Amino acid sequence: MPYRSDPLPDRVSDHLPESVRQAYRDAFLNACERGNRDEQRAHQIAWAALKEHYRSCTRAPH
Repeated sequence: MPYRSDPLPDRVSDHLPESVRQAYRDAFLNACERGNRDEQRAHQIAWAALKEHYRSCTRAPH
């Protein structure tokens, strides 16, 4: 399964801090473990999870 130790795609590793890269990796692996054998779909799920997380952070009162 990719991304346990493999490098992440450049668009992730070049532009996101380590904590966000780890969240992306976790979401990607979770999507794979839930039966998404299509790697492209697992990437889409991981991006969607990150986007939703940051949307909810920006809506939360500080």
